[in-house]
Amino acid sequence: MDHASSPAPVRPDPAQIARAQRRMVLLAGLSLGLGLLKLGIESLSGPLPSGMASVMMLAQIGAWAGLTWSVWGLVSASGQTRASAFVHAILMLVPLVNLAVLVAADLRAVRVLRDMGVKAGLLGVRNQELVRLAAAACPGCGFNCRGVGESNCPECGKGLNGARRAA
Repeated sequence: MDHASSPAPVRPDPAQIARAQRRMVLLAGLSLGLGLLKLGIESLSGPLPSGMASVMMLAQIGAWAGLTWSVWGLVSASGQTRASAFVHAILMLVPLVNLAVLVAADLRAVRVLRDMGVKAGLLGVRNQELVRLAAAACPGCGFNCRGVGESNCPECGKGLNGARRAA
């Protein structure tokens, strides 16, 4: 009986993880800011007029949808399976559980980035680190080629320029 070999696991790309983490943190801040803005306006002037309430609700739904998509992207980029990313996205629908999902996804991203030697914190990587990570990525497959002494990417074989190898 011939068993097909399973494909080799894809190595997480630190630049992709850092970008996904940045999106997630920014969208979480936007969602929180919109909620606080609505609460502040209502506490000062009573219920929002229907038009303003509709706009605020649409903005919050958009921020939530973007946040859910960002969690999916961050979990996928961190090397977890699509099934795990799907479960994380579904759990974003459950109030209060979604906060735990956000923290868990963020902490996993931080751990993966730190294991790759990237300086990362709960709010992501600094701009300079993100630029450095993007510069070290292979133009063909996104593999982190930082410190690679070869002229070709060890993952896909595409040629690297000197700046990428030195990054």
